[in-house]
Amino acid sequence: MVVCVMEWKKSVIVLYFVCAVVSGCSPSVPGSGSSNSTPGELSSAEYNVLTPEKKYQVANKLLATVFKGMPVDEFYDISTGLADLQLKQGANFLADTKYALQTSLSQEQRNNYDMVITD
Repeated sequence: MVVCVMEWKKSVIVLYFVCAVVSGCSPSVPGSGSSNSTPGELSSAEYNVLTPEKKYQVANKLLATVFKGMPVDEFYDISTGLADLQLKQGANFLADTKYALQTSLSQEQRNNYDMVITD
């Protein structure tokens, strides 16, 4: 009987500590506390002042979220080599990407792209 009471007390103590730890947790989104640390949408003006290398990092990270990434030869004009990287002319990357993500594709276009992706 004494052993049973001791085990019960240990169980209550363990349960108390588990409750104390769990009650300190909250299901909120990280960074959603009193300070807003979540960055907003990158504006074209902010993007345009970045170095070509940083622009490529932004482009690659953005397109990596849709499982593609950004090939170097599609972002830079590499015909003159890699020593002096120049962006491809006429490329408004942020606006073009935003437009492409908002554009709905027909079933035929989706089928064509699926064939290209799966080779």
